[in-house]
Amino acid sequence: TVAEMHYCDSMRHWRTIRHTTGTGDCFDRLAQIAAMQGEWHRAARLFGATATYRAATAASRTPIHNATYKRDLTATRASLGVEEFTALFDAGAALERDDALREALAASPPALTPS
Repeated sequence: TVAEMHYCDSMRHWRTIRHTTGTGDCFDRLAQIAAMQGEWHRAARLFGATATYRAATAASRTPIHNATYKRDLTATRASLGVEEFTALFDAGAALERDDALREALAASPPALTPS
């Protein structure tokens, strides 16, 4: 989607300048987009990856974003069931940071190019 393209491009930018909150926000949004598209397995893994990333970097989340994050996390858990969700979340959480970033960007379109 266009939103994924923009968040992936933003994630690449934030990562380049080592902005942990911006990178964490993009992680969240990519997980949430996957959830909104019914890509439950991808969403659960990305939710796990973003939880680990935020814990490791102390990247905060704003209250409004926290509310939508929790909503989509809950929807993903409900759609998969607790056992499957937990296995996928834990697999995402166990990824090394660079592997998690690659996974988040894996399904993304190419980076935006200025016109």
